[in-house]
Amino acid sequence: MYHCIQWSENPNANLLVDPPTFEKQLQYLKENGYTTIFFEDLWNIENIEKPVIITADDGYQDNFLYMLPLLEQYQCKATVFIICDMMGESPALHMSAEQAKQMGESEYVSIQSHTVSHTKLDSLSYEAQQQEMEESKRYITRLTGKEPMTLCYPSGNENADTQAMLQDYYRFGVKMFRDYGGMNNTYNTSDDPGLVYRFFVEKQTPLSLFGEWVAHRNEGSKNEIS
Repeated sequence: MYHCIQWSENPNANLLVDPPTFEKQLQYLKENGYTTIFFEDLWNIENIEKPVIITADDGYQDNFLYMLPLLEQYQCKATVFIICDMMGESPALHMSAEQAKQMGESEYVSIQSHTVSHTKLDSLSYEAQQQEMEESKRYITRLTGKEPMTLCYPSGNENADTQAMLQDYYRFGVKMFRDYGGMNNTYNTSDDPGLVYRFFVEKQTPLSLFGEWVAHRNEGSKNEIS
């Protein structure tokens, strides 16, 4: 799970991963035989060697400016969760609708839903949650020409209402992280598709830890990565 791919001198800006660091992580995946996939590829997971799903939340403009060129350079796939109401609202921060459309046209990017307004779903009524899901799905389908199948819960928040209606609009529901730094964030296709957990890649995440996460195990990883 990523957010921003850009430079920052603020040591506490953990949502930001600078492009050279992101590039090293893509290089690591390629050099170690991992296959980056979309959620759509999970139907064929038994035929995929060492699958990894890269995700980016919120639809920041730097995803278009810096992430996309690196994905295309290293032929790696990534899923970008956009907030519909923020497309073009703040051009210096979030992507415009046209930039999101262009990203969705790349064979290396899948545009998926982070709701319409990025409001925590568990704070909304059933009807309001339904509106967030339905309208974001309609918006993305019209924008990209592709119907989204995955919803990323804002701040990872959801409740029984969310889970009850999720399958009416999406196939997968994506959370934040469960045990920070632990291995329980790895998703298995036998797990609940409405509770897909992720590893949070931060500015200070060392490549050794990144390697442990994608390896799904701890043994030997730190000794193998420089």
